[in-house]
Amino acid sequence: MEMSLNIGDALETAVGRTLTRAGLTLAGAFFVLQLLATLFMTNMSAAGATRVPPSAVTPILLPFGTLVNAVLGLISYLLVVYLGLVVVRSMVSDVTDRVPAAFFTRRIGPAFGWWIVASIVVGILVTIGFVLLVIPGIYLALGLAFVPIYVVVEDETAFTAMQSSWDLATGHRWRLLVALLVPAVVYGVIAGIIGVFLPMATVAGWVLTALLGAVWAVFLQALLAACYRQLRGADDGSDAAETGDGDDDGDAGSPRATVVDA
Repeated sequence: MEMSLNIGDALETAVGRTLTRAGLTLAGAFFVLQLLATLFMTNMSAAGATRVPPSAVTPILLPFGTLVNAVLGLISYLLVVYLGLVVVRSMVSDVTDRVPAAFFTRRIGPAFGWWIVASIVVGILVTIGFVLLVIPGIYLALGLAFVPIYVVVEDETAFTAMQSSWDLATGHRWRLLVALLVPAVVYGVIAGIIGVFLPMATVAGWVLTALLGAVWAVFLQALLAACYRQLRGADDGSDAAETGDGDDDGDAGSPRATVVDA
């Protein structure tokens, strides 16, 4: 039976999941990785800067050249992407007191590869939509919002996930837009205030921006997971999640056990 999207419940669930032990742990990990990625990328820019002093680009200077900083920045970025995959699995699951090891390892190769492909394809499509006209871009973004979940939780390919996400979002785009827009505005206001009083070129601004971004990243995935579970009917208890430690093959307790079969 098709489920309607309850915006209030989705937002409440997302806040609750973000504040769980698993959510805060993942936010902390995101915070560290984003700090490192920002540090290396700003140092890469500082190393190549000719018109401004390096201190105007980054608050912390590293004794590395452009190439080393670029490589370290790329590694940090890939780790951020990998952690994002784990966050999606964690937020869709029923496990809140920990992040099971299976979330880091189950079919990680295919999931990571299709995640990258999906990010590129969806990014291109949404960008084209925004270039042609803003409304098509928003329409595409909402229709493809659940692609990461279908890729890393349901083990679908990027293109199958796009179709699945499109079908799931059909008829619910307006509510999904409101559910995403409200917290996005709050996030934007807070980020803007931090940017005014604590520029990124300062250590405090750099740290607070990374912290806010880390919490937002986990919250956003928690919100999408809450919307996904509502629309899939996963919250009606008809196919309850397995939250045990799992058996020897590592599948029990995996996020795939927490969603109702299509």
